[in-house]
Amino acid sequence: MPLGLENSLKNKKWSSRLARDIVMTRFASKFAGFLANTAWTSRLLAKSSKIPRNLRETFANEGYKTLNEAFTHRYPRTLFPADFEQKFPGKSRRAPLPCGGGEKIMISPVDGYLNIREIKNGRIELYPEIVLDLEKMMGAENAQIFADGGKFFLFTLKPHHDHTVDYPLDSRVLSEPEEISRENSRVFSTDLNFARFLGKEEGIMVFQENHRVLTKLLATAYDEPYFMLEIGATNVNSIVQDNCQVGETYSRGTQKSHFNFGSTVALLLPPSFAQKIEVLPIFSRDFYTSVEVQRRDVLVVGKDF
Repeated sequence: MPLGLENSLKNKKWSSRLARDIVMTRFASKFAGFLANTAWTSRLLAKSSKIPRNLRETFANEGYKTLNEAFTHRYPRTLFPADFEQKFPGKSRRAPLPCGGGEKIMISPVDGYLNIREIKNGRIELYPEIVLDLEKMMGAENAQIFADGGKFFLFTLKPHHDHTVDYPLDSRVLSEPEEISRENSRVFSTDLNFARFLGKEEGIMVFQENHRVLTKLLATAYDEPYFMLEIGATNVNSIVQDNCQVGETYSRGTQKSHFNFGSTVALLLPPSFAQKIEVLPIFSRDFYTSVEVQRRDVLVVGKDF
Protein backbone atom coordinates (compact mmCIF):
# COMPACT_ATOMS: atom_id res chain seq x y z
CA MET A 1 0.00 0.00 0.00
CA PRO A 2 1.83 3.16 -1.18
CA LEU A 3 0.22 5.58 1.27
CA GLY A 4 1.57 3.93 4.41
CA LEU A 5 -1.78 3.63 6.19
CA GLU A 6 -1.30 0.13 7.59
CA ASN A 7 -0.50 1.14 11.17
CA SER A 8 -3.47 3.46 11.48
CA LEU A 9 -5.78 0.74 10.12
CA LYS A 10 -4.73 -1.91 12.64
CA ASN A 11 -6.98 -0.59 15.38
CA LYS A 12 -9.79 -2.97 16.41
CA LYS A 13 -12.40 -0.22 16.92
CA TRP A 14 -15.44 -0.16 14.66
CA SER A 15 -14.26 3.16 13.18
CA SER A 16 -10.98 1.57 12.05
CA ARG A 17 -12.85 -1.41 10.65
CA LEU A 18 -15.07 0.99 8.70
CA ALA A 19 -12.00 2.88 7.47
CA ARG A 20 -10.45 -0.39 6.29
CA ASP A 21 -13.63 -1.31 4.45
CA ILE A 22 -13.57 2.05 2.66
CA VAL A 23 -9.85 2.27 1.92
CA MET A 24 -9.64 -1.30 0.65
CA THR A 25 -12.49 -1.01 -1.86
CA ARG A 26 -11.62 -1.27 -5.53
CA PHE A 27 -13.20 2.16 -6.12
CA ALA A 28 -10.92 3.78 -3.53
CA SER A 29 -7.93 1.97 -5.03
CA LYS A 30 -8.73 3.17 -8.53
CA PHE A 31 -9.31 6.72 -7.30
CA ALA A 32 -5.97 6.73 -5.48
CA GLY A 33 -4.35 5.38 -8.63
CA PHE A 34 -5.96 8.19 -10.64
CA LEU A 35 -4.59 10.82 -8.24
CA ALA A 36 -1.11 9.33 -8.39
CA ASN A 37 -1.17 9.30 -12.19
CA THR A 38 -1.95 13.01 -12.55
CA ALA A 39 0.91 15.53 -12.57
CA TRP A 40 -0.56 18.29 -10.39
CA THR A 41 -2.06 15.94 -7.78
CA SER A 42 1.24 14.03 -7.67
CA ARG A 43 3.07 17.26 -6.82
CA LEU A 44 0.63 17.90 -3.98
CA LEU A 45 0.73 14.32 -2.68
CA ALA A 46 4.53 14.24 -2.81
CA LYS A 47 4.59 16.89 -0.09
CA SER A 48 2.65 14.68 2.30
CA SER A 49 4.40 12.66 4.98
CA LYS A 50 1.87 9.89 4.26
CA ILE A 51 3.79 9.12 1.07
CA PRO A 52 6.87 6.97 1.88
CA ARG A 53 10.07 9.00 1.93
CA ASN A 54 11.84 6.81 -0.63
CA LEU A 55 8.99 7.24 -3.09
CA ARG A 56 8.93 11.01 -2.53
CA GLU A 57 12.67 11.19 -3.12
CA THR A 58 12.48 9.08 -6.26
CA PHE A 59 9.71 11.34 -7.59
CA ALA A 60 11.55 14.56 -6.71
CA ASN A 61 15.09 13.61 -7.71
CA GLU A 62 14.59 11.59 -10.87
CA GLY A 63 12.34 13.99 -12.76
CA TYR A 64 9.22 11.83 -13.02
CA LYS A 65 6.00 13.62 -13.93
CA THR A 66 3.72 11.57 -11.70
CA LEU A 67 3.97 9.41 -8.59
CA ASN A 68 2.79 6.47 -10.67
CA GLU A 69 5.79 6.89 -12.99
CA ALA A 70 8.09 7.05 -9.98
CA PHE A 71 6.43 3.97 -8.51
CA THR A 72 6.75 1.91 -11.71
CA HIS A 73 10.21 3.19 -12.67
CA ARG A 74 12.40 0.62 -14.36
CA TYR A 75 16.12 0.16 -14.02
CA PRO A 76 18.22 -0.77 -17.08
CA ARG A 77 17.89 -4.38 -18.17
CA THR A 78 21.37 -4.72 -19.68
CA LEU A 79 23.24 -5.14 -16.40
CA PHE A 80 22.95 -8.90 -16.05
CA PRO A 81 25.23 -10.66 -16.13
CA ALA A 82 28.25 -9.24 -17.96
CA ASP A 83 28.75 -5.73 -16.56
CA PHE A 84 26.73 -5.74 -13.34
CA GLU A 85 29.77 -5.83 -11.04
CA GLN A 86 31.59 -3.23 -13.10
CA LYS A 87 28.74 -0.71 -13.02
CA PHE A 88 27.55 -1.48 -9.50
CA PRO A 89 30.53 -2.74 -7.48
CA GLY A 90 29.47 -4.50 -4.31
CA LYS A 91 25.79 -4.64 -5.21
CA SER A 92 25.84 -8.41 -5.70
CA ARG A 93 27.28 -8.99 -2.21
CA ARG A 94 24.55 -11.56 -1.54
CA ALA A 95 25.50 -13.55 -4.63
CA PRO A 96 28.78 -15.35 -3.84
CA LEU A 97 28.55 -17.38 -7.04
CA PRO A 98 29.42 -15.84 -10.43
CA CYS A 99 26.24 -14.34 -11.86
CA GLY A 100 27.35 -15.09 -15.40
CA GLY A 101 27.76 -18.84 -14.99
CA GLY A 102 25.49 -21.78 -14.39
CA GLU A 103 22.15 -22.28 -16.08
CA LYS A 104 20.82 -23.72 -12.82
CA ILE A 105 21.36 -20.52 -10.84
CA MET A 106 18.02 -18.97 -9.90
CA ILE A 107 18.10 -15.21 -9.38
CA SER A 108 15.72 -12.87 -7.65
CA PRO A 109 13.06 -11.64 -10.10
CA VAL A 110 12.60 -8.36 -8.18
CA ASP A 111 13.98 -6.01 -5.57
CA GLY A 112 12.14 -6.66 -2.33
CA TYR A 113 11.95 -8.70 0.86
CA LEU A 114 12.02 -12.49 0.68
CA ASN A 115 10.43 -15.20 2.79
CA ILE A 116 10.93 -18.88 1.89
CA ARG A 117 8.62 -21.62 3.16
CA GLU A 118 7.97 -25.31 2.65
CA ILE A 119 4.68 -26.39 1.11
CA LYS A 120 3.03 -29.14 3.15
CA ASN A 121 -0.20 -30.93 2.24
CA GLY A 122 -1.16 -28.16 -0.15
CA ARG A 123 -0.78 -25.47 2.51
CA ILE A 124 1.81 -22.84 3.41
CA GLU A 125 2.32 -21.51 6.92
CA LEU A 126 3.83 -18.14 6.13
CA TYR A 127 3.31 -17.08 9.74
CA PRO A 128 1.02 -18.53 12.43
CA GLU A 129 -1.47 -15.82 11.47
CA ILE A 130 -1.17 -16.51 7.72
CA VAL A 131 -1.80 -20.08 6.58
CA LEU A 132 -2.43 -20.21 2.84
CA ASP A 133 -4.54 -22.82 1.06
CA LEU A 134 -3.10 -23.46 -2.40
CA GLU A 135 -6.43 -24.61 -3.77
CA LYS A 136 -7.89 -21.21 -2.95
CA MET A 137 -4.73 -19.46 -4.09
CA MET A 138 -4.25 -21.09 -7.51
CA GLY A 139 -7.10 -23.52 -8.19
CA ALA A 140 -7.61 -27.22 -7.42
CA GLU A 141 -5.86 -28.62 -10.51
CA ASN A 142 -2.68 -26.61 -9.96
CA ALA A 143 -2.73 -27.13 -6.20
CA GLN A 144 -2.75 -30.90 -6.70
CA ILE A 145 0.81 -30.67 -8.05
CA PHE A 146 1.91 -29.61 -4.55
CA ALA A 147 0.07 -32.31 -2.60
CA ASP A 148 3.41 -33.90 -1.67
CA GLY A 149 5.29 -30.70 -0.89
CA GLY A 150 7.31 -28.04 -2.67
CA LYS A 151 8.99 -24.67 -2.10
CA PHE A 152 7.37 -21.26 -1.79
CA PHE A 153 9.26 -18.00 -2.34
CA LEU A 154 7.40 -14.80 -1.43
CA PHE A 155 8.85 -11.45 -2.55
CA THR A 156 7.21 -8.38 -1.00
CA LEU A 157 7.88 -5.05 -2.72
CA LYS A 158 7.84 -1.58 -1.18
CA PRO A 159 6.78 1.62 -2.99
CA HIS A 160 10.34 2.75 -3.78
CA HIS A 161 11.23 -0.50 -5.53
CA ASP A 162 11.30 -0.97 -9.29
CA HIS A 163 7.92 -2.64 -9.85
CA THR A 164 8.93 -4.80 -12.78
CA VAL A 165 9.27 -8.57 -12.66
CA ASP A 166 11.97 -10.66 -14.37
CA TYR A 167 12.26 -14.35 -15.15
CA PRO A 168 14.39 -15.99 -12.42
CA LEU A 169 15.55 -18.80 -14.75
CA ASP A 170 15.54 -19.52 -18.47
CA SER A 171 11.84 -20.28 -18.76
CA ARG A 172 9.33 -21.49 -21.34
CA VAL A 173 5.77 -20.22 -20.92
CA LEU A 174 3.47 -23.23 -20.57
CA SER A 175 0.15 -21.48 -19.99
CA GLU A 176 -1.61 -18.24 -20.74
CA PRO A 177 -1.31 -15.94 -17.68
CA GLU A 178 -4.52 -16.51 -15.72
CA GLU A 179 -6.33 -13.64 -13.98
CA ILE A 180 -7.73 -14.69 -10.60
CA SER A 181 -10.09 -12.70 -8.35
CA ARG A 182 -9.85 -9.65 -10.60
CA GLU A 183 -13.34 -8.47 -9.68
CA ASN A 184 -13.02 -8.77 -5.90
CA SER A 185 -14.69 -5.80 -4.27
CA ARG A 186 -11.82 -5.30 -1.81
CA VAL A 187 -8.05 -5.22 -2.40
CA PHE A 188 -5.86 -5.57 0.69
CA SER A 189 -2.39 -4.27 1.43
CA THR A 190 0.27 -6.99 1.27
CA ASP A 191 2.49 -5.36 3.86
CA LEU A 192 3.35 -8.43 5.93
CA ASN A 193 2.62 -6.88 9.33
CA PHE A 194 -0.77 -5.67 8.08
CA ALA A 195 -1.49 -9.02 6.42
CA ARG A 196 -0.71 -10.77 9.71
CA PHE A 197 -3.04 -8.40 11.55
CA LEU A 198 -5.87 -9.14 9.08
CA GLY A 199 -5.22 -12.86 9.32
CA LYS A 200 -5.32 -12.89 13.11
CA GLU A 201 -8.17 -10.44 13.69
CA GLU A 202 -10.44 -11.04 10.69
CA GLY A 203 -9.32 -14.33 9.16
CA ILE A 204 -8.46 -12.67 5.86
CA MET A 205 -5.68 -14.41 3.91
CA VAL A 206 -4.51 -11.52 1.72
CA PHE A 207 -2.34 -13.53 -0.66
CA GLN A 208 -5.16 -15.88 -1.65
CA GLU A 209 -7.86 -13.21 -1.87
CA ASN A 210 -6.30 -10.28 -3.75
CA HIS A 211 -6.29 -9.94 -7.53
CA ARG A 212 -3.44 -12.05 -8.92
CA VAL A 213 -2.01 -13.42 -12.15
CA LEU A 214 -0.86 -17.05 -12.31
CA THR A 215 1.60 -18.29 -14.96
CA LYS A 216 2.88 -21.84 -15.40
CA LEU A 217 6.48 -21.96 -16.61
CA LEU A 218 9.12 -24.57 -17.42
CA ALA A 219 12.63 -24.11 -16.02
CA THR A 220 14.51 -25.43 -19.02
CA ALA A 221 17.80 -26.11 -17.19
CA TYR A 222 15.96 -28.39 -14.75
CA ASP A 223 13.24 -29.61 -17.13
CA GLU A 224 10.81 -28.88 -14.31
CA PRO A 225 7.59 -26.82 -14.21
CA TYR A 226 7.06 -24.05 -11.72
CA PHE A 227 4.55 -21.26 -11.14
CA MET A 228 4.85 -17.51 -10.84
CA LEU A 229 2.09 -15.71 -8.99
CA GLU A 230 1.93 -11.91 -9.28
CA ILE A 231 -0.27 -10.50 -6.54
CA GLY A 232 -1.84 -7.07 -6.55
CA ALA A 233 -2.42 -4.85 -3.53
CA THR A 234 -4.28 -1.73 -2.53
CA ASN A 235 -4.02 0.84 -5.33
CA VAL A 236 -3.06 -1.76 -7.95
CA ASN A 237 -4.53 -0.70 -11.26
CA SER A 238 -3.22 -3.61 -13.33
CA ILE A 239 -0.58 -6.30 -13.68
CA VAL A 240 0.75 -5.99 -17.23
CA GLN A 241 2.42 -8.89 -19.05
CA ASP A 242 5.26 -7.48 -21.20
CA ASN A 243 6.97 -10.67 -22.42
CA CYS A 244 4.89 -13.76 -21.79
CA GLN A 245 3.80 -15.57 -24.95
CA VAL A 246 2.75 -19.21 -24.60
CA GLY A 247 5.39 -21.50 -26.11
CA GLU A 248 8.13 -18.87 -26.05
CA THR A 249 11.33 -19.29 -24.01
CA TYR A 250 12.74 -16.25 -22.22
CA SER A 251 16.24 -15.88 -20.84
CA ARG A 252 16.89 -15.47 -17.13
CA GLY A 253 16.76 -11.76 -16.30
CA THR A 254 14.32 -10.85 -19.10
CA GLN A 255 11.51 -8.58 -17.97
CA LYS A 256 8.27 -10.57 -17.77
CA SER A 257 5.77 -8.02 -16.47
CA HIS A 258 5.18 -4.89 -14.44
CA PHE A 259 2.72 -3.57 -11.88
CA ASN A 260 0.85 -0.31 -12.27
CA PHE A 261 1.00 0.07 -8.52
CA GLY A 262 1.63 -3.35 -7.07
CA SER A 263 3.18 -5.42 -4.43
CA THR A 264 4.09 -9.05 -4.33
CA VAL A 265 5.50 -11.92 -6.39
CA ALA A 266 5.51 -15.60 -5.42
CA LEU A 267 7.38 -18.53 -6.96
CA LEU A 268 6.07 -22.04 -6.30
CA LEU A 269 8.34 -25.02 -7.04
CA PRO A 270 6.81 -28.54 -7.07
CA PRO A 271 8.47 -31.23 -4.92
CA SER A 272 10.38 -32.82 -7.82
CA PHE A 273 11.91 -29.41 -8.56
CA ALA A 274 12.55 -28.56 -4.90
CA GLN A 275 14.55 -31.77 -4.46
CA LYS A 276 17.04 -30.63 -7.11
CA ILE A 277 17.96 -27.28 -5.58
CA GLU A 278 19.84 -25.72 -2.69
CA VAL A 279 18.83 -22.34 -1.27
CA LEU A 280 21.78 -20.16 -0.29
CA PRO A 281 22.05 -20.17 3.55
CA ILE A 282 21.65 -16.39 3.93
CA PHE A 283 18.06 -16.61 2.68
CA SER A 284 16.94 -19.19 5.20
CA ARG A 285 18.77 -17.97 8.29
CA ASP A 286 15.70 -16.72 10.14
CA PHE A 287 12.23 -18.17 9.63
CA TYR A 288 10.38 -15.11 10.91
CA THR A 289 12.46 -12.35 9.31
CA SER A 290 12.17 -11.16 5.74
CA VAL A 291 15.56 -11.00 4.03
CA GLU A 292 16.20 -8.05 1.73
CA VAL A 293 17.06 -9.06 -1.82
CA GLN A 294 18.15 -7.18 -4.90
CA ARG A 295 17.15 -8.04 -8.42
CA ARG A 296 19.51 -10.66 -9.87
CA ASP A 297 20.87 -11.76 -6.50
CA VAL A 298 21.57 -15.50 -6.63
CA LEU A 299 19.02 -17.35 -4.49
CA VAL A 300 19.23 -20.98 -5.54
CA VAL A 301 21.68 -23.36 -7.24
CA GLY A 302 21.27 -26.91 -8.46
CA LYS A 303 22.54 -29.60 -6.10
CA ASP A 304 24.79 -30.79 -8.91
CA PHE A 305 26.21 -27.29 -9.55
